[in-house]
Amino acid sequence: LTSRCGNHTSLLTLRNVNGVLRDFVQDLSGPDFPGPLFLDPIMALKVELKPNERIVIGNAVVRNGDTRSKLVIEGSVPIMREKDILGVSEANTPAKRIYFVLQLMYLDRDIGPHREAFMTLIEEFMTAAPSAWPHLNQITRHILNGDVYKAIKATRSLIDFEKELLNHE
Repeated sequence: LTSRCGNHTSLLTLRNVNGVLRDFVQDLSGPDFPGPLFLDPIMALKVELKPNERIVIGNAVVRNGDTRSKLVIEGSVPIMREKDILGVSEANTPAKRIYFVLQLMYLDRDIGPHREAFMTLIEEFMTAAPSAWPHLNQITRHILNGDVYKAIKATRSLIDFEKELLNHE
């Protein structure tokens, strides 16, 4: 797998992925990197909310009233529906902790404060369950490509994979 971002090109193998990824992610905060790892949306997002449903838009939690409503959100802000948000108490497995850290990266729009926790969790999961490599690879590739939201979505399949592993032990 070859990953390229600006002047950075790294060859990732199963043996060196953790070290290379750690170095690469650390380089993202250096002076040569153009900015944070987030993709700006190309068009407005249309969201329909159920009665009393909550949604996070940027740093605000918006609660819908007693009837269904439709929102058109324009601009570049992180958006997460209540059903997709994982609380601290719910992050009770390794895969869910990865999801939780990615959620923090996405909502904070900054991977820096959460980088070390993310890398540690990925390394620990890989060590404990090498068969999870395809899922972990997909998640880290989304991070390297600057799409934290896609990494969150990919982590849902890791959570399902983890559930299967735990049920067969």
